[in-house]
Amino acid sequence: MNGVRTASEKQKLMKDIAFWARARGRQAPTSKEGWKVLIAEYFSQRVAQEVVPYET
Repeated sequence: MNGVRTASEKQKLMKDIAFWARARGRQAPTSKEGWKVLIAEYFSQRVAQEVVPYET
């Protein structure tokens, strides 16, 4: 993927993020800044789940 999303991909992602937020007892944001914060939390949570700690 080259980092460019189609409109339908963006719409699905926003629905996924809104669902993720509701599952955690939060409402989907109504402002652009609120969405930015929620998107950052969503992706930081996903990255945290995907990163496997390195054990020596």
